[in-house]
Amino acid sequence: MLSAADSRLAGRDRAIAGLATALDAEALSAALQAAHPSCGIRRLTPYYVHYKPGTRCLVAFRVQDEESSGGQLAYAAAYGPDAGAKLPKACVLAQEMGVSPDGGVLILEDLDTAFFLFPADRRLKGLQRLAQPETRSNLLRRLFGKRPEFGRGRLQHLRYKPERRYVARLDTPEGRRAAIKFYNAQGYRAARHAAQAFAPREALALVPCAGYLDQHQVLGFDWQPGKSLHAMLYDGGADSGAWRRALELTGAALAGLHDQAPKGLERRSRDAERDRLMAQAGTLAQLCPELRTLSERLARDCLARLDDATPRLRALHGDFNAEQVLIGEEGRATILDLDWAQLGDPAADPGLFIAHLERAALRGHLPGGQVAPYADALLEGYRKVSEPPSKAAIRLYTAIGLFYLAAEPFRYREPDWPERVEALLVRARDILDHCRQSSQADVITTA
Repeated sequence: MLSAADSRLAGRDRAIAGLATALDAEALSAALQAAHPSCGIRRLTPYYVHYKPGTRCLVAFRVQDEESSGGQLAYAAAYGPDAGAKLPKACVLAQEMGVSPDGGVLILEDLDTAFFLFPADRRLKGLQRLAQPETRSNLLRRLFGKRPEFGRGRLQHLRYKPERRYVARLDTPEGRRAAIKFYNAQGYRAARHAAQAFAPREALALVPCAGYLDQHQVLGFDWQPGKSLHAMLYDGGADSGAWRRALELTGAALAGLHDQAPKGLERRSRDAERDRLMAQAGTLAQLCPELRTLSERLARDCLARLDDATPRLRALHGDFNAEQVLIGEEGRATILDLDWAQLGDPAADPGLFIAHLERAALRGHLPGGQVAPYADALLEGYRKVSEPPSKAAIRLYTAIGLFYLAAEPFRYREPDWPERVEALLVRARDILDHCRQSSQADVITTA
């Protein structure tokens, strides 16, 4: 059933005819069964949304059908004004995969919506190789070269963001593991370069790239053992000594990453940051019109403070949070997922890390009083390797990180998402206000 908030959103965005149906799993399932009785779909569970106001909305689902209990993946793409061009291309994709339209892509013409059953994906063309056992085995053997046993491996879905990236674990009959990642064209170029651009350091471990296939835009990686930092921080099983050591080690590893100077990384320009902040403000205003003034003010304040800051360029992880870190028994931290590595202000990585801690506290997954000790331990570890960014810069990027995370409650289908969006924006505003007060105090002290 469509929630009240989703219904209001669909009512505001009339350009996307199928928006209300795409956001309502029950309605979409009924529409698919009515239009395609042989599809066998019984239940859809949404887990991710990528929404571009007035243009399109992608909703990813886990599918329960007559043959599976929810392990199948799929996504709906509800199109806006360009539906006339997009829907025929969806049918062509089904033909390229060698399946009937009902076997890989289901069209709801009245709703300008296409429904893609994994591995059909408009932009991750390499996924087509997973559709048949023979082509899947051939791709895996080529990807891992001299380790043919991976050609017999079984894939376990880990993460799938339609038309952007797919990540899976590969388990062989002999008990060995690896990871594979499929990308769209833009993401693949950056990810392949970053996967080979960095080197391990004393505290920093990296996952070596085991192979790549440019034709299919896929990378293979060895499986890395270790304890998840995310689990250590949020599951409550680690004592203070354990989490402190883990965070200090993580900070040292991050400093080891920042201290490198790989060639060819894309620069996070101020113009690109400006465009991204304003686009986010527009999306948040569409999601929650009552928060338009707050979101636009935050975007302007962030930009003003960025303009006042002295530019610094270092190698960044680009999406740094506790899920990207494994703590090894040998006293090193493995930093995962360098797909978004770029050049930018080194405060951006710890700032985003702390923004994730702030979000966890707002959601009740972490005591609010734990955010500061966790952040302090991270920066203490960083300090053992290199001088960390200033506290003012980290606070600024924490606020920016919260601003970018503010759409996550909607994106990941959290209940009461408008209230959660507002809570994130209010926390970002409070941190920015603290930055302003601190700056004023510094001026008074200096004078």
